[in-house]
Amino acid sequence: MDSSWNRFTQFLSYKAERAGKMVIEVSPRGTTQECYKCGEEVKKSLSIRTHRCPYCGLEIDRDYNSSFVVLKRGLKLVGQGLSEFTPAEIEPLPREISACSVVESGSSLQ
Repeated sequence: MDSSWNRFTQFLSYKAERAGKMVIEVSPRGTTQECYKCGEEVKKSLSIRTHRCPYCGLEIDRDYNSSFVVLKRGLKLVGQGLSEFTPAEIEPLPREISACSVVESGSSLQ
């Protein structure tokens, strides 16, 4: 079974190289126990399918959390970080826009 995994990573690395990408191997050990947001270890049995972190309050599917931990570890190995997700804040749209306030892009009218 170990040789099959090795063969798979060889194929994957070959295809990634041809596409101009890279394959980074990351240890999966402890990825389901680690909180991706704060990094704390949250022990749970295999029957628990939701990751609930008592330290930072993150509540997310266990496998989804694990995938973020793997991504975070991989990015760390190549010298990058996982950017924090912050939703953009925008003002509410005005109810009416007058046609005289609309200026075409590239127009000499400013």
